[in-house]
Amino acid sequence: MVTLYHWDLPQKLQDDFGGWLSPKIVDIFADYARTCFELFGDEVNWWITINEPKQICEAGYGSGGYAPGVFSPGVGNYKCAKNVLLAHAKAYHIYDKEFRKKNQGKVAIVIDSNWFEPASAKPEDKEASERSLQFTYGLYGNPVFNGDWPAVVKERVAQRSKQAGLKESRLPALTKEEIKLIKGTHDFLCINHYTSHKVSAWYEPPVTDTSFGADIGVNDWMPKEWPKGGEGWFSVWAPGMRKLLNWLKDTYNNPEIVITENGLSDNTGTLEDDHRINYYRVRIH
Repeated sequence: MVTLYHWDLPQKLQDDFGGWLSPKIVDIFADYARTCFELFGDEVNWWITINEPKQICEAGYGSGGYAPGVFSPGVGNYKCAKNVLLAHAKAYHIYDKEFRKKNQGKVAIVIDSNWFEPASAKPEDKEASERSLQFTYGLYGNPVFNGDWPAVVKERVAQRSKQAGLKESRLPALTKEEIKLIKGTHDFLCINHYTSHKVSAWYEPPVTDTSFGADIGVNDWMPKEWPKGGEGWFSVWAPGMRKLLNWLKDTYNNPEIVITENGLSDNTGTLEDDHRINYYRVRIH
């Protein structure tokens, strides 16, 4: 299984026109994908176009925490999301039309997501969970599997953009042609999953806060009693994996699912890794 893009954008493409913020990168990526298909198609049967677009776009062009470090919350991340999806779609269609008959391979995009467990059985907390999933996985999964952005994402960002006095939504619209291009560009579904959070309904964040978290608008935390991994963002809650897989099955019409990343970070510094063994054991059983 070969991944074409795992956050490693050539610096020149960032410097010359802004990297994933520019529509130009869509065709550049498509040409790169075709080159890889030509060179390695006889040896590779499973292709991943892009790994974890949420990290590329939200962390790279929203919060600025990852390379290239662009701070453009609620604007850059969504522009990036559109271009990433169009780049993936063009690469998929190139393989489908030019290489599939000969090489008989499969192509997909890898999307990462936590599981978001409702804090209670209250309808508003269940809705907070669904909203979190749609912003996190659905922002990229829904255009590929169902067509267009998730409804709640479009509604939330458009509403908050209007309240802030903007003439149009910060989420760029997908045209009918773009929706058609992106929809169905999957031969299987991929999920990278590590941890779960609890969520509850939250007060409406101020419209001046355009961050991704404010657009989601939920209270999100990891209970103190959940075992921790080696990183601060990592908590272990065994049911999360099964619940997320069920949600993917139900939301995207029971596709073939491949878990492309999962595991436990551990910073004890020894080979006595019972913590990691137990992490896998509870998921198997």
